[in-house]
Amino acid sequence: MVKNKGSRPEEQLVPLQRAASMLKIGKSTLQRMSRRGIIQPVYKEGGREGHFRMHDLSALAEALEMKIDLHTVADMAMQAFVTSKGTAKRVDDLYYLLGLGKADLGTTEEEVVALYVRVQEARNEPGTLDAKTVHEWASIFYAIDEAYLNLVFVHTRCERPWGCFLDLANHMIETMPTSSFSTNPPLKSAYAYLIMARDVFRSAAYYYCNQHVGPRKNDELQHASDPLDEVIRLMFPPVR
Repeated sequence: MVKNKGSRPEEQLVPLQRAASMLKIGKSTLQRMSRRGIIQPVYKEGGREGHFRMHDLSALAEALEMKIDLHTVADMAMQAFVTSKGTAKRVDDLYYLLGLGKADLGTTEEEVVALYVRVQEARNEPGTLDAKTVHEWASIFYAIDEAYLNLVFVHTRCERPWGCFLDLANHMIETMPTSSFSTNPPLKSAYAYLIMARDVFRSAAYYYCNQHVGPRKNDELQHASDPLDEVIRLMFPPVR
């Protein structure tokens, strides 16, 4: 096995088909879980199909085999929430040390609605993005906090104010041109920033729901199909 500098061996990566076989699930099922962020793929330089870390596969296999009741899932979700918030704060400090500032999001009704519409339109725009555009979107996702999500709800009355933002971030990550990374280091760095910004944004979505969605009667969360919505429903059940 090839080793990196130092004493740690190269991380073991498993191709998609083999990973699905190991988990005893279909290839398409694993792809759906990957798109929803349940398990993160790793793209080798120049490759288009994701690989998976062996440690992540082992953890997912254990989770699939466990028979967990809703209370246990809620406790696990709360633990993940706390860990995620702590990580977000550490990443926040790191970004500022690296000079990666947040976007300056306008907070007037006109500005909030304009960004909301822009995000929805961007989801349908074809073509490859350049590094500057990817970095701009990453800084926007990174800047969105619980207070801004509340403004989105107030000005758009959208019951899932995080939804369109998360959909766009996931779409950009799923369609990133990994084959171009070897010849375009700035683009590779921009997408790395985007992935981190998406994860920080998810933390903001969790916290927003803790403060605002939980106390409201929300039938949508009762029948959620998105993993983020499902975890939110378990962590903060609507009050009837």
